[in-house]
Amino acid sequence: MNIIIVGPAGSGKGTQADIIAKELGYIHLSPGALFREEIEKDSEFGRLVDSYVEKGDLVPADITNKLITERVKKLNAEEKRAIIDGYPREIEQAKFAKENFEIDKVILINVSEQEVIKRLNARYHCPKCKKEYNTLYESLKPKNNLTCDVCGTKLEQREDDSSIDAIERRLQIYHDQTIPVLELFKDKIIKINGEQPIEKVTQDIIEKFNN
Repeated sequence: MNIIIVGPAGSGKGTQADIIAKELGYIHLSPGALFREEIEKDSEFGRLVDSYVEKGDLVPADITNKLITERVKKLNAEEKRAIIDGYPREIEQAKFAKENFEIDKVILINVSEQEVIKRLNARYHCPKCKKEYNTLYESLKPKNNLTCDVCGTKLEQREDDSSIDAIERRLQIYHDQTIPVLELFKDKIIKINGEQPIEKVTQDIIEKFNN
């Protein structure tokens, strides 16, 4: 069984995918993490991906499709299950995914625009070890002001997390490109209220999933 988790930026889908993977025995996959993994391995595929990342360009959909599909098929062949965060982002990717591997459930985390803005404004990351933080949540806050708990590096905020205009553009892209994806999986959707504490969101996902 494979799961896709969908929601706007700041909805907590990455956090929930991590938790659900551990709770239910899934492997958490996301395009960004897989890209970084291939780049760090300096594989032929990683060098191809890096040629786009270095220029600040989006990695083409066909490359993302290939990477995700190959990884999911490999996991399924080993009788392992995937929870996929950040893919598919638009309808053509969704059609490709549906044709190439089984998608059993789609978890949709709903969060209001106002909540997205509040959460993204509170997001920070470590530029060295890539650990993510959010000052709104005790469990995600850095322990020492805005320095990384792991390596002590000063935390940074992405420009598109601190700009209201950039956040609104991301939300518009989500509504224009990602929401239509749900039509392909309308009989498999589990809707979740994402404006609850992290633990309650997890509880709701597991309860609805089990039912």
